[in-house]
Amino acid sequence: MKEKEKQFSFSTDIEKTYIQKAASLVGQKVITFEDITARHEELRKMSDRHDPIERHLHAQQQQFLNVSNYYDPVRDLEREIQQNEEKVEELKKSLNPFKLKENNMMKRRHLDKISDLESNKESYESSIQKHKETLRFSTKEEFYERYQEFSQKKENRLNQITYEKKQIQVETRVLLQAEEAIKQAKIREISSHYPDLKTAGKYLTYSNALRLEQYHDTAQQNQLRLSNIKQNLNANQKKLDEFKKHQKMVHIERERTCLNDE
Repeated sequence: MKEKEKQFSFSTDIEKTYIQKAASLVGQKVITFEDITARHEELRKMSDRHDPIERHLHAQQQQFLNVSNYYDPVRDLEREIQQNEEKVEELKKSLNPFKLKENNMMKRRHLDKISDLESNKESYESSIQKHKETLRFSTKEEFYERYQEFSQKKENRLNQITYEKKQIQVETRVLLQAEEAIKQAKIREISSHYPDLKTAGKYLTYSNALRLEQYHDTAQQNQLRLSNIKQNLNANQKKLDEFKKHQKMVHIERERTCLNDE
């Protein structure tokens, strides 16, 4: 709590708001650079998870689209096969003996056409088969059900990611504002030790302010050490004076003893 009061005593009202917003994000009353760095890292990890999820969804979307594109020509081929089969049946029913040779030729053409169409259809169906296990479907109807389910799931997940990205942007901005607010408060705190820097504080960078603080702390420690040295010297001088006084008294006492002996 003392740290918060100290921080706020050098902060402007808008800076206090920035700091309080950031503190609420991390669920604390006081926020530090370490807290901000930790939250930045959490947001970065959240952001890093978005890209692979989006890539996976788009890859699945492409798979469904490919299969759908295979089913479309299969449908067209089936319709064309049926048309040719109907024409073959019509030719079989023709009883005109004068057109027998012509009908047989036409029938053969349609049968060859059917064979080619069947071959093309099998090629597309083979491509569809490769995706059945991955996309978990067995029939055409089941495929389109799965496609619809996936499309809804993809839309919901992408909407969620879009929301999370916006939240990350908002939180990142709040954290950066708080970080700058804390730095400015620290600059003012350090500048307060030097009256000449009060007006120049806005031109003082944070890194230079920290160097100045280190110098200030060192100077205070040196001043304290000098004070201790002076105290020790004074105490030693007092002891020395007492010793000299005692030595002088001993010397006088010896001289008097010597005179009495004579």
